[in-house]
Amino acid sequence: MAELLVSLGVFTLLFAVSALFLFLLNYLFPSTKNLLPSGWVQWMSFRFVSYYFLAAVVLIYLGMA
Repeated sequence: MAELLVSLGVFTLLFAVSALFLFLLNYLFPSTKNLLPSGWVQWMSFRFVSYYFLAAVVLIYLGMA
């Protein structure tokens, strides 16, 4: 079970890094907002990216404990 939590945590961490990249791309270059679907803009905001990192850290911590 611990290995499953760690693997889910790593997967979530990779997702958080990619979401952070998309957030920074949209933040630094506003003209790229039309490349993403309109529903994704909220999910790629800084608030949600921080939630993704928090979930990844908690999953990895629970897997290691």
